Amino acid sequence: MKYTELDLQIEDIMWFGVDKNGTIFMATSGGCANVPAFVIDSKEETETLKDYFLNLPEGNSESVFLEKLNPAYPAYSECLSLTKNGITCFDVSDDDENAYKKIAFSKTPMKIETLPSNIQQILVTHHIDTDVLSSMILSVEHGF
Repeated sequence: MKYTELDLQIEDIMWFGVDKNGTIFMATSGGCANVPAFVIDSKEETETLKDYFLNLPEGNSESVFLEKLNPAYPAYSECLSLTKNGITCFDVSDDDENAYKKIAFSKTPMKIETLPSNIQQILVTHHIDTDVLSSMILSVEHGF
């Protein structure tokens, strides 16, 4: 099932991708950021990835937050858990709603080749041509 344009406007979609180096990242749309076609095309894949990554046992990788986030921030605990498992986190940019800003990363990034084959099969089509470890901004073409 696809996301509709209305879904994208009212939902804060948490989606996952892989960069050109095989590094896993997460982005939250805030109901306004561009969302790539691979997310729009399959709610099921987006939810499968979200369920998988959010239900991993907590890792022990060192997390680095680029700005002080209030623990009341809606995605704080999820972001902390994800970075402890090696996932770089982005949130919709306050300055440019068509881009995402890096909010946290892990000192030991998760790579696609370490994941189970069913998750790799989904992520193989979820590529963004960037290096999330060196980029502070993630620009994404809108999938519509």
